[in-house]
Amino acid sequence: MTKFRDYNPEYYDAGESFKADIPFYINQACPSDEVLEIGCGTGRVSFPLAKTVQSLWGIDISKSMLKKATSKITHEDNNLKFTYEDMFKLNLEKKFDLIIAPFRVMQCCETTAQLQSFFKSIKNHLKPNGKCILNAFNPYLPKEDMAKKWILDAAEYDQKIQMENGNLLVVSEQRQSIKADEQVLYTDLIYKCYKHDELIDTYINSIYMKYFYPEEYLTIIQNYGFTIIKKWGGYKDEVYGEGNELVVSFTL
Repeated sequence: MTKFRDYNPEYYDAGESFKADIPFYINQACPSDEVLEIGCGTGRVSFPLAKTVQSLWGIDISKSMLKKATSKITHEDNNLKFTYEDMFKLNLEKKFDLIIAPFRVMQCCETTAQLQSFFKSIKNHLKPNGKCILNAFNPYLPKEDMAKKWILDAAEYDQKIQMENGNLLVVSEQRQSIKADEQVLYTDLIYKCYKHDELIDTYINSIYMKYFYPEEYLTIIQNYGFTIIKKWGGYKDEVYGEGNELVVSFTL
């Protein structure tokens, strides 16, 4: 079964091991903050962050991921909610102290029009003294090399994950194409589920990722009317432009 940027929530949770950004977001938030999380998925960041702030509202375009996130809510999570929303057409009639879009959600902006709509959504929902934190990966190849080498550099790998039900999940990536002029990568994430060595399901999630280089990333944010507060090269205080990530906080 093939879906475009719609993760299978069961497979997503089974394979999700990235936790480095969670302490970072907790450290950036204040106990009194009302937080908007764009692209909350199944709540990887939402649940731990919500325990440290006044409230957290998570939005996502994937109904299946939201259903999974909502199923995890307990009576202790009374300051947390999830709703189905389009980040390009966001109108929650509320402003927030902190807006985050963890794990490269900004890179879901395939076109300039989408990028404009995304930043408009942020501007319309950020309090005057609030801040937003966005991140993207730092390209490992220079601009002139991306179109020539990115697809060829695809590593053959199989990430093998033992699921709670005993099934084996094998995850791989198949790089499809690149629009170098527009800086957009297209790839398939392939999930194969085995039960007793028998393949019982194949799920293909086709995604695209718009990429940015360090200085242009800052320029884009500033060109949409925001002021940079701080920047990092990762979640452990790496130097901006030298680490694997481009992490930037900004305000109106």
